[in-house]
Amino acid sequence: MRLQQTHPPANEEMQAESAAAKELLSQWYQLEVRDGIVYSRWALKNGKAEALQLLIPGAHRQDFLRKVHSGMTGGHLGVKRTIDQVQRRAFWPGWRGDVKRFCRQCQSCNGYFRGRLPRSGPLQPMLAGAPFEKLHFDVTGPHPRSRRGSVYIVTCIDPFSKWAEAFPVPNKEHPQLHGFWLSR
Repeated sequence: MRLQQTHPPANEEMQAESAAAKELLSQWYQLEVRDGIVYSRWALKNGKAEALQLLIPGAHRQDFLRKVHSGMTGGHLGVKRTIDQVQRRAFWPGWRGDVKRFCRQCQSCNGYFRGRLPRSGPLQPMLAGAPFEKLHFDVTGPHPRSRRGSVYIVTCIDPFSKWAEAFPVPNKEHPQLHGFWLSR
C-alpha cells in the first residue's frame, strides 16, 4: 500500500487486513520508498544517524534468514548475533520472534550443541627451571591430508621458554614418529 499512496489509509479500509498490515500502518511515517522498494527508517543507538532497513516480503523471509544465519555473512553465530545482523539489514512485523524460532530450528546448530560441559578442575602450573628441561608433546588429527601425505601433527612445547614446534606426520604409528621421541 505504501508504494501506491503517500498518505495513510483510513482505519475503515484496514479493518479486514491482517495484524501485520495493521502494525505496518502504525509505522507508516517510518516507512520510506526508494526506487520502488520499501524501507523502514531505524534510529541507531548513538542517536546521531538513521539506517534504512529493507522491508522483507513474507515469501522471502525464510530465505533471508537462512542467508543471514548461515550464509557468507552468517556462520551459525546464535540468536543474539543473528538478531543483530537482521536488525542492521531488514525489518518486518514480528522479525525478532522469527529469528529466534529460525535459530532454534537450525539443523546445524542443533547438531553441534553438546549440552552443558562437565566441570573441570583448576589448571595446575607445570614449572620448569631451565629451557628444554621439560618438553610437552601432543598429537592432533586426523586433519585433511597434505600434499606429502601427512594427516597428523605432532606439537612440542618447551614450558620454560614457550618455544613451540609442529611436525606433520602421516600416521600415529609412523616409524619416524617413534624415532622423533627418542632423538630429542
